[in-house]
Amino acid sequence: MLTGWRLADPIISAGISLFIVPRTWMLLKQAIHILMEGTPPEVDMLLLERKLKEIPSVIAVHDLHIWTITSGIDAISSHLVVSDITQARAILVAANEGMKTTFNIRHTTFQIEDQLLREAEGQRRL
Repeated sequence: MLTGWRLADPIISAGISLFIVPRTWMLLKQAIHILMEGTPPEVDMLLLERKLKEIPSVIAVHDLHIWTITSGIDAISSHLVVSDITQARAILVAANEGMKTTFNIRHTTFQIEDQLLREAEGQRRL
């Protein structure tokens, strides 16, 4: 109306749409990834597993799962096989601290498993 040029409104609308659509697509992809409980792209799973295995008495890590609860909040659950079950508390403290400082993961669930019990379970499955 200001310029008398009737094509101004559709051209400006198309320009705004071209600006919004790519950002909407990125947001939609991120939302679907979170809903599908996908591994956060910034987390290096091999490095994380290596960090857990560096804890004294931890000899194996299995059933390792990392997912995003909501934007910026990641969670981890894992089984830690240990050679000395009496060190369980120290292992949990070290695992939680390592996840918090190295990967900024504060929502953790670790299950401590005794090596001898794990080996006995493996024998029964055969």
